Amino acid sequence: MFLLAFPFHAQIFNAGSTEIKLSAEPQMGITFGKLGEYFYEKDSSGDYKLLSFLEWEESPLVTYGGSIDFFWKNLGVNLNAAGALPLRCGFMYDSDWLDLDAVKNNYSISENTLSSYLSISAEIKYALHIKSTTVIFPYAEFMYSYKSLRARNGYGWYGQYPYSKKGNVSWDSDDAKKFEKGSLCGIDYERLELCTFIGLTAQQSIKQRAVFLMGIAVSPFTYVRSVDTHWADFAGTYGTDYLDVEKCCFSRARIFTALYFPVSRILDLGINVCAEAGPLVQGDTFIKNHDDKKFYPYPYQRYKSGADIYEVRANISCVIHIL
Repeated sequence: MFLLAFPFHAQIFNAGSTEIKLSAEPQMGITFGKLGEYFYEKDSSGDYKLLSFLEWEESPLVTYGGSIDFFWKNLGVNLNAAGALPLRCGFMYDSDWLDLDAVKNNYSISENTLSSYLSISAEIKYALHIKSTTVIFPYAEFMYSYKSLRARNGYGWYGQYPYSKKGNVSWDSDDAKKFEKGSLCGIDYERLELCTFIGLTAQQSIKQRAVFLMGIAVSPFTYVRSVDTHWADFAGTYGTDYLDVEKCCFSRARIFTALYFPVSRILDLGINVCAEAGPLVQGDTFIKNHDDKKFYPYPYQRYKSGADIYEVRANISCVIHIL
């Protein structure tokens, strides 16, 4: 099953006499990151305050995939698809502030597992030759990704009434109830993202022994749609689904660097590192029973959703020059 991968690909550009260039780049790597899921409630003064926060770790994701790079003269196109192994990837942390103040009432920790992910991207770029050893690439990219995660075997502390007989108290209070490991029902989370990027990549040849790349990109538009299923039984037969939708402009950015070493006329070996950040954005939220088909909005716009993402990816690859 395809899982999370690299929305960054840095195939090198080899200047030459041929007008058409074609290369393939298989990759494998590792990703560390986290996905944030926020839930806000409107208080008596009309302000939205944080009610719930779920943090889904990606620690780590073992990734694999590949890309095809095609150039006609200075105009290039890159197609990328990638995935990751369905393995344990850290923990999921769930926190609640039921009184919409600074006191955290509930706190739980569950084992997090990556279930499935598909990442596909397409990029168009243009090679600007600054000098014989330096090339600048302005580019535009579209990326689609889908990932799902499972939180199971959870434990935690609940300070909300009726678990606390003194009303809502802090999760670390002596009056809070502790639930042992495996005594909490599971939570499933899936997130779909549609992102556009515009950016610049600089390529510098180093005495014909290596090629160094560095770049930066921002996202003019990002669409995020996520579904959180809180199961009410351990078998996962009934529960509640929460749908969150966020749309934002220029809210995500990435920086990256790569180094390639020519091995032969048709083969290069490379390593690249990419850091990507999508700070918190707010959106709309909807609800339904898991067995129902239709989501419903909350009345009076009482609740809002939020999402963020932070990732660091490191990959090794080889570039095979076909043409």
